Amino acid sequence: MLIQKGGTKIGDADGAPHVGLKDVGAPKMGVGQKGMGSGLQQFAREVLAKLDEEGLPPIPSYYELYFETLLQDKPFDFRKSIAEQLNSQDTGGDEKRAVLETKLKEGFSSVKDILQNVSVLYKQILSVIETTKKRSQEAKGINNPSAVLNFATTLSSDAEMLANFLSKQATIFKDLYQKSANIVKEVETESIFDARYGIYNKRYLVQQIDHEQKMIGKYGHSSALLLANLSTAVIEDIGTEKGVSLVSKTMAKLFMKTSRRSDVVAYFGQGIFALLLKHTDAKNAARTAERLYDMMSSTNFFLGDKEIELKICCGIVPLSKDKTADETIETTLTALRTCDEKGESPYEIGGV
Repeated sequence: MLIQKGGTKIGDADGAPHVGLKDVGAPKMGVGQKGMGSGLQQFAREVLAKLDEEGLPPIPSYYELYFETLLQDKPFDFRKSIAEQLNSQDTGGDEKRAVLETKLKEGFSSVKDILQNVSVLYKQILSVIETTKKRSQEAKGINNPSAVLNFATTLSSDAEMLANFLSKQATIFKDLYQKSANIVKEVETESIFDARYGIYNKRYLVQQIDHEQKMIGKYGHSSALLLANLSTAVIEDIGTEKGVSLVSKTMAKLFMKTSRRSDVVAYFGQGIFALLLKHTDAKNAARTAERLYDMMSSTNFFLGDKEIELKICCGIVPLSKDKTADETIETTLTALRTCDEKGESPYEIGGV
Protein backbone atom coordinates (compact mmCIF):
# COMPACT_ATOMS: atom_id res chain seq x y z
CA MET A 1 0.00 0.00 0.00
CA LEU A 2 1.32 3.45 -0.89
CA ILE A 3 0.51 6.51 1.22
CA GLN A 4 1.83 10.03 1.49
CA LYS A 5 3.37 11.05 4.79
CA GLY A 6 0.96 13.18 6.76
CA GLY A 7 -1.95 11.88 4.72
CA THR A 8 -1.58 14.60 2.09
CA LYS A 9 -2.12 14.10 -1.60
CA ILE A 10 0.92 14.05 -3.85
CA GLY A 11 1.21 17.40 -5.63
CA ASP A 12 3.83 19.33 -7.54
CA ALA A 13 7.39 19.19 -6.32
CA ASP A 14 7.29 22.77 -5.03
CA GLY A 15 4.25 21.99 -2.86
CA ALA A 16 1.83 23.88 -5.09
CA PRO A 17 -1.31 22.06 -6.25
CA HIS A 18 -0.79 20.36 -9.58
CA VAL A 19 -2.94 21.76 -12.36
CA GLY A 20 -3.28 19.38 -15.29
CA LEU A 21 -5.55 19.51 -18.29
CA LYS A 22 -7.57 16.62 -16.91
CA ASP A 23 -8.21 18.46 -13.65
CA VAL A 24 -10.37 21.16 -15.19
CA GLY A 25 -13.35 21.42 -17.47
CA ALA A 26 -13.99 23.40 -20.63
CA PRO A 27 -13.40 27.17 -20.46
CA LYS A 28 -16.40 29.26 -19.50
CA MET A 29 -17.00 32.75 -20.76
CA GLY A 30 -18.32 35.08 -18.14
CA VAL A 31 -17.39 37.49 -15.38
CA GLY A 32 -13.67 37.96 -15.16
CA GLN A 33 -13.03 36.64 -18.68
CA LYS A 34 -12.41 40.17 -19.98
CA GLY A 35 -9.76 40.67 -17.32
CA MET A 36 -8.35 37.25 -18.13
CA GLY A 37 -8.13 38.24 -21.80
CA SER A 38 -6.06 41.34 -21.10
CA GLY A 39 -3.90 39.39 -18.65
CA LEU A 40 -3.31 36.69 -21.25
CA GLN A 41 -2.31 39.27 -23.85
CA GLN A 42 0.18 40.79 -21.44
CA PHE A 43 1.53 37.32 -20.63
CA ALA A 44 1.87 36.54 -24.35
CA ARG A 45 3.98 39.67 -24.75
CA GLU A 46 6.15 38.54 -21.83
CA VAL A 47 6.77 35.22 -23.55
CA LEU A 48 7.74 36.90 -26.81
CA ALA A 49 10.02 39.28 -24.93
CA LYS A 50 11.74 36.35 -23.23
CA LEU A 51 12.27 34.59 -26.56
CA ASP A 52 13.79 37.76 -27.96
CA GLU A 53 16.01 38.07 -24.88
CA GLU A 54 17.25 34.49 -25.35
CA GLY A 55 17.82 35.04 -29.08
CA LEU A 56 15.32 32.35 -30.06
CA PRO A 57 12.91 32.52 -33.01
CA PRO A 58 9.19 32.83 -32.06
CA ILE A 59 8.27 29.50 -33.67
CA PRO A 60 5.46 27.41 -32.08
CA SER A 61 7.70 24.86 -30.36
CA TYR A 62 9.82 27.49 -28.57
CA TYR A 63 6.84 29.70 -27.83
CA GLU A 64 5.03 26.76 -26.20
CA LEU A 65 8.09 25.82 -24.15
CA TYR A 66 8.60 29.33 -22.75
CA PHE A 67 4.86 29.81 -22.35
CA GLU A 68 4.74 26.79 -20.04
CA THR A 69 7.93 27.70 -18.19
CA LEU A 70 6.90 31.29 -17.42
CA LEU A 71 3.36 30.18 -16.61
CA GLN A 72 4.64 28.27 -13.55
CA ASP A 73 5.37 31.58 -11.80
CA LYS A 74 1.85 32.94 -12.32
CA PRO A 75 -0.99 32.85 -9.75
CA PHE A 76 -3.00 29.65 -9.43
CA ASP A 77 -6.24 31.12 -10.85
CA PHE A 78 -4.42 32.38 -13.92
CA ARG A 79 -2.76 28.98 -14.48
CA LYS A 80 -6.08 27.23 -14.01
CA SER A 81 -7.81 29.40 -16.59
CA ILE A 82 -5.01 28.77 -19.07
CA ALA A 83 -5.26 25.02 -18.42
CA GLU A 84 -8.99 25.13 -19.17
CA GLN A 85 -8.40 26.81 -22.51
CA LEU A 86 -5.59 24.41 -23.42
CA ASN A 87 -7.85 21.49 -22.57
CA SER A 88 -10.50 22.72 -25.00
CA GLN A 89 -7.91 22.96 -27.80
CA ASP A 90 -5.96 19.75 -27.20
CA THR A 91 -6.47 17.21 -30.01
CA GLY A 92 -4.38 14.57 -28.27
CA GLY A 93 -2.73 13.24 -31.40
CA ASP A 94 -5.96 12.05 -33.01
CA GLU A 95 -4.34 11.48 -36.38
CA LYS A 96 -1.68 9.13 -35.02
CA ARG A 97 -4.26 7.26 -32.98
CA ALA A 98 -6.44 6.88 -36.05
CA VAL A 99 -3.56 5.27 -37.98
CA LEU A 100 -2.83 2.95 -35.07
CA GLU A 101 -6.49 2.00 -34.69
CA THR A 102 -6.67 1.20 -38.41
CA LYS A 103 -3.76 -1.21 -38.12
CA LEU A 104 -5.23 -2.82 -35.01
CA LYS A 105 -8.57 -3.28 -36.76
CA GLU A 106 -6.78 -4.99 -39.63
CA GLY A 107 -5.17 -7.32 -37.10
CA PHE A 108 -8.49 -8.07 -35.44
CA SER A 109 -9.99 -8.76 -38.86
CA SER A 110 -7.31 -11.38 -39.51
CA VAL A 111 -7.97 -12.98 -36.14
CA LYS A 112 -11.67 -13.07 -36.97
CA ASP A 113 -10.89 -14.85 -40.25
CA ILE A 114 -8.80 -17.39 -38.37
CA LEU A 115 -11.64 -18.10 -35.94
CA GLN A 116 -14.10 -18.49 -38.80
CA ASN A 117 -11.84 -21.01 -40.50
CA VAL A 118 -11.38 -22.87 -37.23
CA SER A 119 -15.16 -23.08 -36.98
CA VAL A 120 -15.39 -24.51 -40.52
CA LEU A 121 -12.66 -27.02 -39.73
CA TYR A 122 -14.42 -28.09 -36.54
CA LYS A 123 -17.68 -28.67 -38.39
CA GLN A 124 -15.84 -30.67 -41.06
CA ILE A 125 -14.21 -32.88 -38.44
CA LEU A 126 -17.60 -33.50 -36.82
CA SER A 127 -18.92 -34.49 -40.23
CA VAL A 128 -16.05 -36.95 -40.72
CA ILE A 129 -16.69 -38.45 -37.28
CA GLU A 130 -20.33 -39.02 -38.16
CA THR A 131 -19.35 -40.50 -41.52
CA THR A 132 -16.87 -42.85 -39.85
CA LYS A 133 -19.53 -44.05 -37.42
CA LYS A 134 -21.88 -44.64 -40.32
CA ARG A 135 -19.24 -46.62 -42.24
CA SER A 136 -18.51 -48.69 -39.13
CA GLN A 137 -22.16 -49.67 -38.87
CA GLU A 138 -22.21 -50.56 -42.54
CA ALA A 139 -19.08 -52.71 -42.11
CA LYS A 140 -20.83 -54.92 -39.57
CA GLY A 141 -23.25 -56.20 -42.22
CA ILE A 142 -20.62 -56.93 -44.88
CA ASN A 143 -19.89 -60.66 -45.49
CA ASN A 144 -18.28 -60.93 -48.94
CA PRO A 145 -14.72 -59.82 -49.89
CA SER A 146 -15.88 -57.60 -52.74
CA ALA A 147 -18.10 -55.56 -50.47
CA VAL A 148 -15.27 -55.22 -47.94
CA LEU A 149 -13.00 -53.90 -50.68
CA ASN A 150 -15.60 -51.35 -51.76
CA PHE A 151 -16.04 -50.25 -48.15
CA ALA A 152 -12.29 -49.85 -47.68
CA THR A 153 -12.07 -47.87 -50.90
CA THR A 154 -14.88 -45.56 -49.80
CA LEU A 155 -13.30 -45.06 -46.38
CA SER A 156 -9.93 -44.33 -47.98
CA SER A 157 -11.58 -41.76 -50.26
CA ASP A 158 -13.20 -40.06 -47.25
CA ALA A 159 -9.85 -39.95 -45.45
CA GLU A 160 -8.13 -38.47 -48.52
CA MET A 161 -10.79 -35.77 -48.78
CA LEU A 162 -10.26 -34.88 -45.13
CA ALA A 163 -6.48 -34.77 -45.61
CA ASN A 164 -6.83 -32.41 -48.60
CA PHE A 165 -9.23 -30.20 -46.68
CA LEU A 166 -6.91 -30.01 -43.66
CA SER A 167 -3.96 -29.20 -45.91
CA LYS A 168 -5.82 -26.27 -47.49
CA GLN A 169 -6.96 -25.02 -44.08
CA ALA A 170 -3.41 -25.23 -42.74
CA THR A 171 -2.22 -23.03 -45.62
CA ILE A 172 -5.00 -20.51 -44.91
CA PHE A 173 -4.14 -20.48 -41.20
CA LYS A 174 -0.46 -19.94 -41.96
CA ASP A 175 -1.19 -16.99 -44.27
CA LEU A 176 -3.62 -15.41 -41.81
CA TYR A 177 -1.21 -15.87 -38.91
CA GLN A 178 1.64 -14.30 -40.88
CA LYS A 179 -0.56 -11.37 -41.83
CA SER A 180 -1.58 -10.81 -38.19
CA ALA A 181 2.03 -11.19 -37.00
CA ASN A 182 3.22 -8.61 -39.54
CA ILE A 183 0.56 -6.12 -38.43
CA VAL A 184 1.42 -6.59 -34.75
CA LYS A 185 5.12 -6.18 -35.54
CA GLU A 186 4.44 -3.02 -37.51
CA VAL A 187 2.38 -1.56 -34.66
CA GLU A 188 5.11 -2.42 -32.16
CA THR A 189 7.75 -0.84 -34.42
CA GLU A 190 5.77 2.39 -34.71
CA SER A 191 4.68 2.47 -31.07
CA ILE A 192 5.91 5.41 -29.00
CA PHE A 193 3.90 4.68 -25.86
CA ASP A 194 4.42 2.38 -22.88
CA ALA A 195 0.92 1.24 -21.91
CA ARG A 196 2.04 -0.27 -18.60
CA TYR A 197 3.18 3.07 -17.16
CA GLY A 198 1.15 5.47 -19.30
CA ILE A 199 4.18 7.36 -20.59
CA TYR A 200 6.41 7.36 -23.69
CA ASN A 201 8.76 4.47 -24.45
CA LYS A 202 12.48 4.21 -25.16
CA ARG A 203 12.02 4.48 -28.92
CA TYR A 204 10.34 7.86 -28.63
CA LEU A 205 12.88 9.04 -26.04
CA VAL A 206 15.82 8.31 -28.36
CA GLN A 207 14.09 10.14 -31.21
CA GLN A 208 13.49 13.19 -29.03
CA ILE A 209 17.05 13.26 -27.67
CA ASP A 210 18.40 13.16 -31.20
CA HIS A 211 16.06 15.97 -32.28
CA GLU A 212 16.84 18.12 -29.23
CA GLN A 213 20.60 17.79 -29.74
CA LYS A 214 20.19 19.00 -33.31
CA MET A 215 18.20 21.99 -32.00
CA ILE A 216 20.99 22.72 -29.51
CA GLY A 217 23.47 22.74 -32.37
CA LYS A 218 21.26 25.21 -34.20
CA TYR A 219 20.23 27.57 -31.39
CA GLY A 220 22.79 26.98 -28.64
CA HIS A 221 20.43 26.54 -25.68
CA SER A 222 20.87 24.07 -22.80
CA SER A 223 18.91 20.85 -22.25
CA ALA A 224 19.53 17.82 -20.07
CA LEU A 225 18.68 14.14 -19.77
CA LEU A 226 17.76 12.70 -16.38
CA LEU A 227 17.52 8.94 -15.77
CA ALA A 228 16.26 7.57 -12.47
CA ASN A 229 15.52 4.26 -10.81
CA LEU A 230 15.00 2.81 -7.36
CA SER A 231 18.20 2.38 -5.41
CA THR A 232 19.58 -1.16 -5.27
CA ALA A 233 19.15 -1.18 -1.50
CA VAL A 234 15.43 -0.35 -1.79
CA ILE A 235 14.86 -3.01 -4.47
CA GLU A 236 16.51 -5.60 -2.23
CA ASP A 237 14.48 -4.39 0.73
CA ILE A 238 11.20 -4.72 -1.20
CA GLY A 239 12.22 -8.19 -2.30
CA THR A 240 9.40 -8.97 -4.76
CA GLU A 241 8.86 -8.14 -8.43
CA LYS A 242 5.23 -7.27 -7.69
CA GLY A 243 6.26 -4.76 -5.04
CA VAL A 244 8.92 -3.19 -7.27
CA SER A 245 6.38 -2.94 -10.11
CA LEU A 246 3.90 -1.15 -7.85
CA VAL A 247 6.51 1.37 -6.72
CA SER A 248 7.65 1.86 -10.33
CA LYS A 249 4.13 2.87 -11.31
CA THR A 250 4.22 5.45 -8.52
CA MET A 251 7.51 6.76 -9.92
CA ALA A 252 5.89 7.17 -13.34
CA LYS A 253 3.08 9.22 -11.81
CA LEU A 254 5.50 11.44 -9.90
CA PHE A 255 7.52 12.04 -13.05
CA MET A 256 4.36 13.15 -14.82
CA LYS A 257 3.40 15.46 -11.95
CA THR A 258 6.79 17.17 -11.80
CA SER A 259 7.27 17.56 -15.56
CA ARG A 260 6.33 20.42 -17.82
CA ARG A 261 4.26 19.87 -20.94
CA SER A 262 7.40 20.42 -23.02
CA ASP A 263 9.39 17.75 -21.14
CA VAL A 264 9.49 14.16 -22.35
CA VAL A 265 8.67 11.54 -19.72
CA ALA A 266 9.52 8.01 -20.81
CA TYR A 267 10.15 4.50 -19.54
CA PHE A 268 13.64 3.50 -20.64
CA GLY A 269 13.40 -0.11 -19.50
CA GLN A 270 14.83 -2.29 -16.69
CA GLY A 271 13.16 -0.14 -14.05
CA ILE A 272 14.68 3.11 -15.37
CA PHE A 273 12.59 6.21 -16.05
CA ALA A 274 13.67 9.20 -18.11
CA LEU A 275 13.04 12.93 -18.17
CA LEU A 276 14.21 14.92 -21.17
CA LEU A 277 14.37 18.45 -19.77
CA LYS A 278 14.34 20.95 -22.61
CA HIS A 279 15.89 24.39 -22.09
CA THR A 280 17.23 23.23 -18.74
CA ASP A 281 20.88 23.30 -17.66
CA ALA A 282 22.54 20.74 -15.38
CA LYS A 283 22.00 22.90 -12.29
CA ASN A 284 18.25 23.10 -12.76
CA ALA A 285 18.11 19.43 -13.76
CA ALA A 286 19.75 18.68 -10.41
CA ARG A 287 16.97 20.63 -8.67
CA THR A 288 14.44 18.47 -10.49
CA ALA A 289 16.26 15.37 -9.27
CA GLU A 290 16.15 16.66 -5.70
CA ARG A 291 12.40 17.29 -5.96
CA LEU A 292 11.82 13.78 -7.30
CA TYR A 293 13.97 12.35 -4.52
CA ASP A 294 12.05 14.26 -1.83
CA MET A 295 8.68 13.22 -3.25
CA MET A 296 9.65 9.54 -3.38
CA SER A 297 11.09 9.73 0.15
CA SER A 298 7.82 11.18 1.46
CA THR A 299 5.84 8.31 -0.06
CA ASN A 300 5.89 5.28 2.22
CA PHE A 301 5.56 1.73 0.99
CA PHE A 302 4.17 -0.96 3.26
CA LEU A 303 5.02 -4.59 2.59
CA GLY A 304 2.77 -6.36 5.06
CA ASP A 305 3.57 -4.72 8.38
CA LYS A 306 6.97 -3.58 7.18
CA GLU A 307 7.41 0.05 6.15
CA ILE A 308 10.00 0.71 3.46
CA GLU A 309 11.41 4.17 2.82
CA LEU A 310 11.68 4.76 -0.90
CA LYS A 311 14.86 6.24 -2.31
CA ILE A 312 15.82 6.82 -5.92
CA CYS A 313 19.07 7.47 -7.77
CA CYS A 314 19.36 9.94 -10.65
CA GLY A 315 21.92 10.33 -13.41
CA ILE A 316 22.07 13.69 -15.20
CA VAL A 317 23.92 14.64 -18.37
CA PRO A 318 23.72 17.91 -20.35
CA LEU A 319 22.85 17.33 -24.01
CA SER A 320 25.50 18.14 -26.59
CA LYS A 321 25.31 18.72 -30.32
CA ASP A 322 28.56 16.75 -30.67
CA LYS A 323 27.13 13.50 -29.26
CA THR A 324 24.68 10.96 -30.59
CA ALA A 325 21.56 10.05 -28.64
CA ASP A 326 23.07 6.65 -27.78
CA GLU A 327 26.25 8.27 -26.45
CA THR A 328 24.23 10.66 -24.30
CA ILE A 329 22.16 7.80 -22.90
CA GLU A 330 25.22 5.67 -22.15
CA THR A 331 26.90 8.56 -20.30
CA THR A 332 23.73 9.15 -18.29
CA LEU A 333 23.47 5.44 -17.42
CA THR A 334 27.06 5.57 -16.14
CA ALA A 335 26.17 8.57 -13.95
CA LEU A 336 23.09 6.70 -12.69
CA ARG A 337 25.16 3.66 -11.72
CA THR A 338 27.71 5.88 -9.99
CA CYS A 339 24.94 7.58 -8.00
CA ASP A 340 23.62 4.20 -6.87
CA GLU A 341 27.07 2.91 -5.92
CA LYS A 342 28.03 6.01 -3.93
CA GLY A 343 24.67 6.39 -2.20
CA GLU A 344 25.71 9.86 -1.02
CA SER A 345 23.53 12.13 -3.15
CA PRO A 346 20.17 11.98 -4.96
CA TYR A 347 21.95 12.55 -8.26
CA GLU A 348 25.23 12.31 -10.15
CA ILE A 349 26.05 14.66 -13.02
CA GLY A 350 28.09 13.17 -15.84
CA GLY A 351 29.48 14.37 -19.13
CA VAL A 352 30.86 17.64 -17.74
